[in-house]
Amino acid sequence: MKGLVFRLFLLLSFSLGYPQSVQYVGKEDIRSIASKSERTLLKTFTIWCEPCRMNMKNYIDVESQYRNTQLYYVLIETEGNRRLQPTIDYLIGKHPKAKILVLKDEDFGRGVRRKNKNFLKTFNYNDQPIDEGIGKDIVLDKGANVLAVTSWQDRLSDETWQDNIGILRRKVFPLLK
Repeated sequence: MKGLVFRLFLLLSFSLGYPQSVQYVGKEDIRSIASKSERTLLKTFTIWCEPCRMNMKNYIDVESQYRNTQLYYVLIETEGNRRLQPTIDYLIGKHPKAKILVLKDEDFGRGVRRKNKNFLKTFNYNDQPIDEGIGKDIVLDKGANVLAVTSWQDRLSDETWQDNIGILRRKVFPLLK
């Protein structure tokens, strides 16, 4: 009997762990996700991007501060890549309620550079030149229209790459209200 209770306890412990959401998505899936909220903030992320990791602190409370917004971390990795699971584990460790999107190879291509470029082409706005850096913030409205795309180039001369809060305050947060 004790063994059964112990196994039941273990089963419940693992099943009641951190709520996490990892979805493999294509272009239409992202549009569908955006339609479920007034605003969707997509944060592109890779584990080897140091600014991405350093700036995570600026995203933890976005959904509680802006109730009409959903935040998704978009992983720019090839499906099945050895870095994919460590990246997911890292995000969940830092932000247990993180919602994570993994871009499908069939929609965006294989390889980080190709996948990132194709993703950014899909969610570009005003036909702006595409800065292919990682760590972008993309704000979508309910119709999946792109309202803003940030870049490291948006920082002011007195801001450093270690903290992107200035960019968020100027270009992203006003769109989430």
